[in-house]
Amino acid sequence: MKSNVKIALAVIALGILLSVTVAANKVYHKPKDTKAEIAGLAKVKKIKPLTVNSAVPKILDFIENSRHSWTSIYVEGYSQAGTNPVNKFRAWVKRSGVYRLEEGHVIHIKNNKERWIITPPAKRAVFFEVVQPPKDKEEGLNKVIDTPLNDLINPSYFVRKELRQNAETVENIGITKIAGRSAIHLKVTFPKKTAKENYWDIYVDCKTGIILGRVIHPPAGNPEVKDFIDKVEINPMINPNMFTFVPPVGYKIN
Repeated sequence: MKSNVKIALAVIALGILLSVTVAANKVYHKPKDTKAEIAGLAKVKKIKPLTVNSAVPKILDFIENSRHSWTSIYVEGYSQAGTNPVNKFRAWVKRSGVYRLEEGHVIHIKNNKERWIITPPAKRAVFFEVVQPPKDKEEGLNKVIDTPLNDLINPSYFVRKELRQNAETVENIGITKIAGRSAIHLKVTFPKKTAKENYWDIYVDCKTGIILGRVIHPPAGNPEVKDFIDKVEINPMINPNMFTFVPPVGYKIN
């Protein structure tokens, strides 16, 4: 009798287990980060925005970790030295170091295998084979773009070298607006014995930590240098074809 009861209980337990298993297999579990995968993005570390009361050490930490705020970025802006013509640019950049930069009549393209400098009006292109640099032990110090624009959108090394090591004082002046975004205004001075400039004005995006503007004020008689971002899009979807180049017929390749 007891054995029959045990058998019956075992059958009931097996039936319950099978029904639970079948039910579980019918449950739809939404894949994690589906949206990020579709957009070709990795997870982005959440960082708290800066405020007018943020202490300077916190601001510098925030800038240094700005690489966590984006995996792809699109920016438009300009550079100017003194009264020289304004050099406008726009760039599509991935944190992995893949980019397309357009400035004036010149286009710079870099992917994991090749780099191009293209001048369409002259039907000329210069080719470079890409040799991947060893990954820096300290994350974020490798460049994401091979131009001074790297200091603005990936400013980890810039902060460590210029604002932490070389600067004498870094002062939080307050919040202003750059490219329609809230930005902390920093005034940076350097030791008189080593200074090549009187001071710098640095404008830090409160949400991401990227540098939206930099103005270098040199000694009298030298031109003031400006770098500003007028437009920024964080984590846009970028067509992979933006990072490739096939020379058209008639182009001269160097």
